[in-house]
Amino acid sequence: MAKLEEFGSYKEINEAAADALAKEDKDRIVRIARDNGLDPEDARSFWLGEIDELTTPLLAAIGKLEIESKDIEIFGIFADWKGVILDLAQKDEEFAINVRKKGKNLVDCFAAVLKQESENRKTIDKKICKAAGLPENIPMSTLTKIEQINIIKESLK
Repeated sequence: MAKLEEFGSYKEINEAAADALAKEDKDRIVRIARDNGLDPEDARSFWLGEIDELTTPLLAAIGKLEIESKDIEIFGIFADWKGVILDLAQKDEEFAINVRKKGKNLVDCFAAVLKQESENRKTIDKKICKAAGLPENIPMSTLTKIEQINIIKESLK
């Protein structure tokens, strides 16, 4: 599995790739792409001069998320939250840039939402629990999807 090289921005990735290109170090360009979740074809295209930069803000953010996703178990609501991050990055370049910043990561983002979820629990109505065949007094988060999205945005700012 690739390990994310901690560049602070897509610009740092591009600068490292440009430096490797100037030194004719094709392997370094491929390593930079691989270690940052970028398409190996982009490394090839950059090496051949078909593209001017190895990555963009969006591709750097997506690559970082893909590398980080391999280190944690993502299922259910976590997959939804990752989808929210990807969607926000596609719609907002500044958000994509923030995702790529050093110190920003999925674990801390998910933890921020989960913490708020835990602090905002309310007991489910006993009639609903009974209809579901569950015991009474089951707590459930009261956060709305918009509140979850706002926490995600704030944690990746």
